[in-house]
Amino acid sequence: MFVPFRLVQAGRSALAEPRQLIPLHDPVWIPPEVHGGMLWILSGTGKLYCYVPGAPCAEAVADFGAGFGHSPFLIREVSRASGKTDRDLWLLAPGQREIKAYGLLDGRMRTVVRLSEPDEILADCLQRSTAIVADTKRVYALRRNGSSIFLEAWDFLKSAVVWSMPVPAEDVSGAALAGDLLFAYSQDRLTGAGPVSGGANGHAARLDSVFPAGFEPQMGTPSRSRGPRPCPGRPAFFSSREWLYLPGRHRNAPALLAVNARGGLSRAHVLRLESEGVYRQNPDGLPTWTADGRMLGLAGEGFVEIFADAQIDPQHPGFSHSVLRAAFVETTEGEKFRIYAGRSSFDYPVSSLPGFDACLDICGVGDALVLVYTDCGDQARLAVWRA
Repeated sequence: MFVPFRLVQAGRSALAEPRQLIPLHDPVWIPPEVHGGMLWILSGTGKLYCYVPGAPCAEAVADFGAGFGHSPFLIREVSRASGKTDRDLWLLAPGQREIKAYGLLDGRMRTVVRLSEPDEILADCLQRSTAIVADTKRVYALRRNGSSIFLEAWDFLKSAVVWSMPVPAEDVSGAALAGDLLFAYSQDRLTGAGPVSGGANGHAARLDSVFPAGFEPQMGTPSRSRGPRPCPGRPAFFSSREWLYLPGRHRNAPALLAVNARGGLSRAHVLRLESEGVYRQNPDGLPTWTADGRMLGLAGEGFVEIFADAQIDPQHPGFSHSVLRAAFVETTEGEKFRIYAGRSSFDYPVSSLPGFDACLDICGVGDALVLVYTDCGDQARLAVWRA
């Protein structure tokens, strides 16, 4: 939980410049996650780091091994046994042929899914919009076997396949979970499977739908595609409760397709965007959209302006909280990182961030605002603002 009030009250003494600049000395390609007042970071070498605001460094707490750190990880509560309310807290990360879990409560490491050649898990956001998702009982992902692709569910405790559904396309993005449905999509078709909350041995029903006329979903490497872009290292799609959102283009203009999972794929509408930009998904699942000169938030069936600043640069993600916001801006003196607190704003030159190349994410962690970025060698660094 982010508690920014001390930052806001301290004003210039806390926000004029970062309290800490912390190097990780490890390449990082995917955004971090915030949980329990701590920042969790998975490196491209498979090392898991934990940063607690005020600590002198980010501590390496686990090693997932080679092949991990190419796709976002998840932090989920998982039921200990069928019919019981007791749950454990796990951090799940996908590799090419394995999905591993690290226990945040006890430090245990376990393998949830292990495949053999030629099978592989499609969860590499550096190449495609692919990722794993999970609920309290199961882990979901796309599996490739040669030219065939399957949407699958694995039981977390038993490490066994619950159901498997072929997806009729060679180029597929997913998996995404919205409401009680699991989704994957290709260039011209959306496939749903569910309900995922069915019995332990139940099979999911299949739902297929073509996209509205004129809509083309974003495929390929998400951060390099035309149209709306996610933070580096995240899939293009995202979901919030019963809604699935697919960025793309509609009649050659940037757009977002919103699909209501409760409608069985029949309830879908296109949200047109006025300009290109980059979006960051907030803890509530909804995105903050950074466009030319302003930041937007998704509300209902459209976007509303959160605030405007003609100098906002849409090449990097922004951050928005009820009392604190942040964005990169272009000024006559060069690029700066600007923090907005109430009616005041504070600039910090990007040139003063050692080796800055790209922003991975901007996070509220406890009472701190943390900018996570990479240098030209993909080495991660943290800039921390604290009261």
